Amino acid sequence: MLAAGFGPWLAYRSELPDQVASHWSGFSGPPDGSMTPRQFLVVAGIMAVVGVALCVGAAFYRKLPHKAAMVLSLFGGFVGALGAVILATTAVTQRGLERWQDAVLEGWETPVMSIGSLAVARSDAERRNRPPGLKSVRE
Repeated sequence: MLAAGFGPWLAYRSELPDQVASHWSGFSGPPDGSMTPRQFLVVAGIMAVVGVALCVGAAFYRKLPHKAAMVLSLFGGFVGALGAVILATTAVTQRGLERWQDAVLEGWETPVMSIGSLAVARSDAERRNRPPGLKSVRE
């Protein structure tokens, strides 16, 4: 998950504008907020790293009740995947722009970010927090 988010960012960092668009007031239209690429990397990168840390913590801290570990993994997977997807889509869609105001939020980005993050989170929570001896239907 982290490689998928940080990979495109690191690959295209030199092609990003001095400020990257970081906020839109709706699902389309021009952006209304920006950050330096470094600030953006820190914010979205922290989301990704914290999400992964929550998943790892839920997987290894066995004193947590099973349902609490499941919720923690689900939340951590969602936050981690969302941070990674935000980093990757920002790098891919804004590379080569001269000004952050020229960035466009495509209609597909928000649903892909949300649904993709939920799918990763659910899969991670399911896999990491299965009670001992219980196998997945797919196994």
